[in-house]
Amino acid sequence: MEDLRQIAFAYFKDASKQIQQLVDEFFSEMDVDGNDRVSLQEFTEYMERDEDCKHLCNSLFFDELKKEGHEELDFMDVMTLQPFCNGQCKKFIKGVYFACVKCFDDYATDAINTFNVCTACYVDGKYVHGHGKLLDGFLLLQSKRMIALNQRAASVTDEFDLVSQLN
Repeated sequence: MEDLRQIAFAYFKDASKQIQQLVDEFFSEMDVDGNDRVSLQEFTEYMERDEDCKHLCNSLFFDELKKEGHEELDFMDVMTLQPFCNGQCKKFIKGVYFACVKCFDDYATDAINTFNVCTACYVDGKYVHGHGKLLDGFLLLQSKRMIALNQRAASVTDEFDLVSQLN
């Protein structure tokens, strides 16, 4: 979990002021008493408000998020919330996971509606999804890079062809 805290901190630190403000607001909504800590009660009450998060309303998940030896969640603990497996296990994903490329690219949906599968469910085929291609984060990024490079190369070729036709 410490790796996730460090990643969350790095993203937050480098985020725009607008994104940082949204993240602060998210934490403040959860921290009802304003003491910069989220108790189990505050956490479960917040999660119960959202139908998609009701399964998170338990002390086991809360304990998984908080730093060892602490009784409550701090800001970075809350920021470590990551996707949950949409496969058979439905567990909180603590590391590498596979994401559906089509769902990831569908700008009509938000991040909550992407399809993500932990490595165990992926390897064992314990998931059902209507789309075909699932990629881990590294390959997903590489595929997006290749698409962008190909589009840029095609654009340069089109410009060269246009200039050639004009001459």
